[in-house]
Amino acid sequence: MGNDLLDRLESLAEGGALMHGERRFLLVTPEVWVELQRAAEAETGADRVGQTLYHAARRWGLELTGEFQQDLDLPREDLVRHAAVFARQLGWGRVEITSLETGRGSLELEVFHSAFAEAYAKAGHPVCHLIRGLFAGVWQALLGAEVEGLEARCRAVDGPGPCMFMFAATGARRQFGITVTAGNE
Repeated sequence: MGNDLLDRLESLAEGGALMHGERRFLLVTPEVWVELQRAAEAETGADRVGQTLYHAARRWGLELTGEFQQDLDLPREDLVRHAAVFARQLGWGRVEITSLETGRGSLELEVFHSAFAEAYAKAGHPVCHLIRGLFAGVWQALLGAEVEGLEARCRAVDGPGPCMFMFAATGARRQFGITVTAGNE
């Protein structure tokens, strides 16, 4: 399977920019990202950093979904699938949709080989805030309602296996029966 995202990136040597249409991209290794995340956590705490990253990625997810809706004529379910392919093409991991129920307003994902969890290696809290935020934004845009995202399982906490994410309209998280851990609040 090719990588449409990478195929469409344009390197502007003159300006030192990597562009995808009007959007500039920055390539950085997961190890560099994790060092920044750990340093920020040491200064301000894991919960605060997690929420900051989550909210930033959620805003991006909202924006991207608007762009996807403009550029693609797809039903809601297919826009979520498109976002899953996009995340894979970014190198974030292989995203698999395990449950997508628009009527119930719930979305569940598994992410295999999360770049963030694998680079972080071992943590006492979930670390995949960008994945959680991106898909919370996507799901929020498609539902038209405020959404909460939860990383129910993180490879950096629980060891080998996929990271698992759940998304639902705000206030509906109790339906999952999940205890919230640090990094998810």
